[in-house]
Parts: sequence; structure tokens; C-alpha cells
Amino acid sequence: MTKICHVTTVHNVWDTRIFRRECVSLAKAGFQVMLVAVHDKEEIVDGVQIIPLARARSVIERRLLLSRRAMEIARNLDADLYHFHDPELIPSMRRLARKTGKPVIWDAHEVYIESIYHFNQFKFRPISALGAHCFDRLERAACVNEFAGVVTITDLMAERYRSLGVDTCVLGNFPDITTSKNRPEVTRAARPRIISTGGHFLDRGVFELVEAFLLARKELPCDIAFWGSFAPPELENQLKERLLETGNVPAEDIIIDGPVPWKTLMEELIPTGWAGAVLYSRSDPDLLNGLPNRFFEYWANQVPVIVTAGSVVGQIAEEVGGGITVETQPKAIANAFLELARNPALVETMGAAGRKAVEQKYNWNVAFQELVSFYARLGVTATTPVAH
Repeated sequence: MTKICHVTTVHNVWDTRIFRRECVSLAKAGFQVMLVAVHDKEEIVDGVQIIPLARARSVIERRLLLSRRAMEIARNLDADLYHFHDPELIPSMRRLARKTGKPVIWDAHEVYIESIYHFNQFKFRPISALGAHCFDRLERAACVNEFAGVVTITDLMAERYRSLGVDTCVLGNFPDITTSKNRPEVTRAARPRIISTGGHFLDRGVFELVEAFLLARKELPCDIAFWGSFAPPELENQLKERLLETGNVPAEDIIIDGPVPWKTLMEELIPTGWAGAVLYSRSDPDLLNGLPNRFFEYWANQVPVIVTAGSVVGQIAEEVGGGITVETQPKAIANAFLELARNPALVETMGAAGRKAVEQKYNWNVAFQELVSFYARLGVTATTPVAH
């Protein structure tokens, strides 16, 4: 059986893109799939063999030692193709490619040369600028000389690698709708509710969303819900405090919860929304150019989006008619939410348009065929029949 090995030292073992979409789908397609990731035990889940890595005690240990350990484990698995997901793995995976002669694929989840500088990852802006420059040179050399190809999320990201003559696959973060109903039953909250899911941090407009909600509350009764992680962790309490300090919002109208099981999120929580927020700071081009999971998960559940104008997903929302684009400012966000809250028919119309777009184009079943074709171009195909 053709063996595929995915490797990550940074992402959670159950990461939606890596485990749920890529690895599980490849296993169903007839590949033997192994995932090397930080975990506490070896096990097989949904047809994917998890090969555990011990958690690093520090970032330095993770980058220097865990990366090398992951490469050694991957090499011993003797896979037919290796597919890795973290920029810090690039040096180790270059060595793996040279030692094994097997295809090694780099899955670039972000435009890292931009995020290194934007997030000032070295805590000193000139050093972060130098780090971004050095990473750019390292990545380009690896893609041209050692890696068999690159997987990206958008065509805009792909152009960076195509310009180098690197074989590239665009694999969007689209929802898998095979497990949902053909037309999911809409179970919206009784009162208008604006929701935000996934990772929450300042550049995703979380405080602007809170201020927008407080403005909307002055006009009509409504709810707000955050489901997902918060970075830094204290951000969760900061949002709660701001929502409650006015004294005008009952605690029961505020839902702020940590990560929840994906199935629960998709089947029980997202469908309660009247609008799903997908907001960005304009200072981070990497976010503006991305295809976030939550955007398409809202649409899969017939929830209209309120999305930052000028972003890639904002353009998609305008083309499809599945939401309202706004500047990431409280007043603009509040006006968009009020427009939907006061017009349930518009909510249904936009939600239906989003669901139709997911069914026809923006779904994992369509996108996954691009990955299978990409592997085939590298001479790697499944040796067992595709599972249906």
C-alpha cells in the first residue's frame, strides 16, 4: 500500500486542515497514512496512524531538537511521500529529501515572510525584518532544490512559488459537507445572534466586534457568541469584562467558550447564528489574503457572513451574495448586523446563497481531488480502491 507521511511539530494532532481534511481523506482514498505529531500515544484514528512526538519544553527545544527528531521518525517510516506543515521543519525536511530521494511536499499555511515581520516574532522589529529576509531565502532555495512541490491555500499564495517554477497545488480550507444533510435544518437562535469561531486574537477584530455588539444592543435585543481559542489566553476574560461592564448586557446574552468538538460546532452551535463574523486588521496582509475555515463553515450552515471589505473572502462574499462586507470598525459592523437582524428574509436569502456556493464549489470534496492529482503528478497514487 502506498505510504504517505504527514509531519507537524507545531499544530495540534487533530488540526482541521492536517488531520481531519488531508490525512483522513487520504486514508479513505486508499493510502496508508501516518501522521507524526505531538501526542501522548500511538494509535489509529479514522484510518490514520498517529506516530507520537513528546512535547517540547520550550520553543527553542521544539525548533532545534523536536524538528530533528520528527525527521528521524519520518525517515524510519520509509514512506513513499512526505508532506510537512511547519516552517521550522524546512531544514530537517531538506535533509530528509536528500537522504531518501523521496518526494517531500511543503504545505505553506501562511505567507510566512509577511507574518514573521508583522507579528515581530523576534521581539525586535529590525531583527524580525532580517529574520523574514533570511526565511525567504531559505524557503526559496529549499523549494527549488529539494522539495517536490508546495501546497498553498489560495492562488495568490501559489503565485509566489509558481514564479520559481515550483509545482504547486492550491488546496482551500473548505468544509467537508458529506457528513451534513443535503439541506441542513436551520436552527437559528430565537433572537438575532452574531457569532465568531476559531482562533481569536486582536488582528481578527475581536474588540471591534464587541463594540459593534454593544452598539447593536442599544437598538434591539441580541446575543453574541465566541467559540474557540484565545491568544493570549487573557483575551477571553478581557472580552467578557468589556461586555459586562456596561451593565446593559445580561450574562445569559453572552456566550464565550473555549474550543469545542468540531462536530458540535458544525451541527449544534454555528447553525444558531444570524451572522458569522470574519474580521481582520488591515495591517496584516496575510490574514486579508487567507481562506479561513470559519468563513466556509458559516456558509455550510446557511449563516450569512459579515466580512472585512477588500479581503479575499470579502470578494467571494460579494460575488456570491452570501454576506455583507464592511470596514473593520464598530459602527460599520453594527450597521451590517442590524441590517440582518431586522430582516430575517435577508438572512435566509444570503445564507442560502452561501450554502449553494459551498455545495457547488467551495467544499472539500472538490478541493481534495486537487491534492490527489498533485500526488499523482509526483508519481504517487493509491494502491487500493478508493473508499466510498
